Amino acid sequence: PGYSEERRLRDCCAQDSGISRGRRFRGAEVDLRTPTRMKTQVRLARVADYPAISRIQEASPEAAQWPVGDYSNYEVLLAFCDGAAAGFCAWRQTAPDEAELLNLAVAPAFRRRGVADALLNELLRTAKGDIFLEVAAPNTPAILLYRKLGWQGLGVRPGYYGQGQIDAVVMKRSSC
Repeated sequence: PGYSEERRLRDCCAQDSGISRGRRFRGAEVDLRTPTRMKTQVRLARVADYPAISRIQEASPEAAQWPVGDYSNYEVLLAFCDGAAAGFCAWRQTAPDEAELLNLAVAPAFRRRGVADALLNELLRTAKGDIFLEVAAPNTPAILLYRKLGWQGLGVRPGYYGQGQIDAVVMKRSSC
């Protein structure tokens, strides 16, 4: 209340100098130290991968919680570290020159190790045109990651998440 949309966008996308180890997001501990990056392989997910995707999603309260069968309607990239499923992202090509990132989650044991970077870089190689996404405004680690990889904030969707309680920041990554 009392915030303009421009101010909300600036606040949501601003660098947060208060981020430190142990920050909490929606009840999950977020460790923002920089652990060792892991070699990550990314491939298209298959139906046989749905149990692993479900486990990653359940361990990621900050990600959208979809019925796992709904992923069959979209492209899903699955990342592996040392043979273990480590993260996934679901996306769709909405037009010949536009795509949308729908969901992204990384298992807690693999966070801050380059898994999300690998997934997003594969998305950038695969999708055509500009890529849009919505991210919960309080999810500062995700916003900072997207900004690092070239996404820019476009606006705020008030009450988009959490039964109208949490704003979403709309972001876009231009293809050129």
